[in-house]
Amino acid sequence: MARQVIIEAIYPGDPDEIFAAALDFSELQDAMAGLARYQGLPVKRVEEGQRFVVDVTLWGWLKNPGHEIYVERLNHEENWLQTRERNAAIKRWDHRLSVEAHEHGALWTDAITVDAGWRSWFVSLFVGYVYRYRHRRRQALKITTTSVRCA
Repeated sequence: MARQVIIEAIYPGDPDEIFAAALDFSELQDAMAGLARYQGLPVKRVEEGQRFVVDVTLWGWLKNPGHEIYVERLNHEENWLQTRERNAAIKRWDHRLSVEAHEHGALWTDAITVDAGWRSWFVSLFVGYVYRYRHRRRQALKITTTSVRCA
């Protein structure tokens, strides 16, 4: 059964600048330093229609090869993007990232729907852990996480 995990992080700063930084793959690598290493990320910024495959190594030893990513939609005017991802263990990892104005600066929302069959609940816990890790590394002011079963 698929699950949706929503992570909201509040940042001081301009939403447009924060969204622009989110489109830089080197920023992702910096945010994941110490947890994950990516091989195969494009050198250029995120672009709509991109398809690529990365090998992810967690904690320096746990290898997850062949993670496929497709950037389905990218809206610069409204500061959001939608990816469709999957790998051998996870048949669906849909990620919508959005950044909008907030009274303290910007609200960055990651909404991830995962379907890993009977492992979906465990994978949703992992998703929450990974995205909270990213936002702590980015020095978010506040991070909240919710997880629900999809109908």
